[in-house]
Amino acid sequence: MKSAPVVTPSLQGSRRGPFRLCLALLATAAVTVLKGALTTSTGSGMAYPDWPLSDGQVMPASSYTTLPGFFEHFHRVAASATGLLALGLALWLHFGRLGSPRARAMRCARSTSATTTSPSCSTPAARPASRKARC
Repeated sequence: MKSAPVVTPSLQGSRRGPFRLCLALLATAAVTVLKGALTTSTGSGMAYPDWPLSDGQVMPASSYTTLPGFFEHFHRVAASATGLLALGLALWLHFGRLGSPRARAMRCARSTSATTTSPSCSTPAARPASRKARC
């Protein structure tokens, strides 16, 4: 007896990019946490006391020659990559208007009053229930 194949809805073209960026963000965040645990467990957390540079350099030679320097410096590199990916995802979702429709409706409801409506929020149904009573 054969079972029916499971059909999963494919991501639409405009949402595929942010989804992949989100997966990359999750992977780099996991690597950053693991590198942070390694840095802490080896006592390498203060190998470079200055920040954002390491010993006043972007890529110091001691990050290749000493183990504490290696762990600390490359943990910083992974954390920087994670932060940049998070910023990129937030900007993509904000300016690409790919956030959830409910969140956009809530933002729209906050910006409109009872007398004026914006074109994207012209119907009261687009407003959340908590805002309908006040409008």
